[in-house]
Amino acid sequence: MGFEFGKFWRKDNIPNNERITVRQGRNTPEDREAARALMQETFDYHEKLGMGEPGLTFKPASQASYMEECISALLYGDNESVRALLAFRGKQAVGFALVRIMSDYYYTLDHYGYIEQLIVTEQARQQGAGAMLLEACYDWLKSRRIHSATLKVYGTNRAALRFYEREGFSHLRYELIKHF
Repeated sequence: MGFEFGKFWRKDNIPNNERITVRQGRNTPEDREAARALMQETFDYHEKLGMGEPGLTFKPASQASYMEECISALLYGDNESVRALLAFRGKQAVGFALVRIMSDYYYTLDHYGYIEQLIVTEQARQQGAGAMLLEACYDWLKSRRIHSATLKVYGTNRAALRFYEREGFSHLRYELIKHF
């Protein structure tokens, strides 16, 4: 079952009260607050686990600015180049994805999808929400004739790396850093 715009994408093999649904984010105070809370939880999770790169951390002001930039995608609605998606269990937001259409004029002179954010709460992991958000991203991209997607993940985030590999992503390149 794929994602059909205007409809919910859902995993049917779990009870109704535990069913996870994915839909396009909307420009409502509730959706903006849900996306903000999910992003903050992710920033806190990464900090708690010491993820990221030594010496590279978001300052509170830039973290807030980046968060608002991502949340502003909810304002775009049916924009041709960006889509915000939310996953819910009942009325509780448990996931957020932000996908953009990018242009690669250096290597292929083509367009591709960039999954800028994929967030699933700790309590909703291993239950299909991440895979459902990815599937909704792919379906939106395919509806715009885009057939590839990239994303970035911290090399220290082993659980996320395993998840993306299970979902069919492969290593494209390494980004290296040296502090001196």
